[in-house]
Amino acid sequence: MTRDLETYTNAALALTIILNSIIATAAIAGPVFTVTGDSMEPAINNPSIAYCTSVDNPETLDEGDIIGFENGDVNTLHRITDTASTPESTGTVTASGDNRSTKEIVPHDNIICEYQGHISLPI
Repeated sequence: MTRDLETYTNAALALTIILNSIIATAAIAGPVFTVTGDSMEPAINNPSIAYCTSVDNPETLDEGDIIGFENGDVNTLHRITDTASTPESTGTVTASGDNRSTKEIVPHDNIICEYQGHISLPI
């Protein structure tokens, strides 16, 4: 029983250190997302903590970049599949989860950040 307690204590300490590092990085770099869905698997596992950098100019984003954006009442993390503008879609990108076939038109004003990495959490 003591060994189990020691194992759980060490795991909790390691997780605390990791989370504090993420929070410190976010304070400098940008937003942190808690990933709770499977739309970006296998690139980003569920559950994970994803960290991002703020986006000052969405025009600099490219196809393949992963962005965090406001999507109704929730924030979403998906990959840009198209940056081309048309007269109907000026100031937007098209994004989709790696594990989804649906695509979303994301206005530049809704883009929060660009994904930089993640830490998978134990289930």
